[in-house]
Amino acid sequence: MAVLVGRCRAEILVVESRSLKERRRVVDSLVEQLRQRFNVSVGQVDCGEQWNRVVLGIAAVGNERRFLDSVLTRVVNTLEEDRRISVLGVEVEID
Repeated sequence: MAVLVGRCRAEILVVESRSLKERRRVVDSLVEQLRQRFNVSVGQVDCGEQWNRVVLGIAAVGNERRFLDSVLTRVVNTLEEDRRISVLGVEVEID
């Protein structure tokens, strides 16, 4: 049985952020929501000093490509539906 890793890199604009503190509040809430809802690993991987942008790295492990694709698709949909943010770009890989 093969172990597959699904990875997603999402560049996000925090729409109403005017400071790093406001951005952190929104990003922390979003990260916790994704972890609890989809059982994925999530972390901030870039744009640490920009007050309105962040890049999230999201990962999931499984043994079926279809399962991982479904999980990451739902994660991306959740991000796109969140009114606090605007998704600027997404990259998804499964291998």
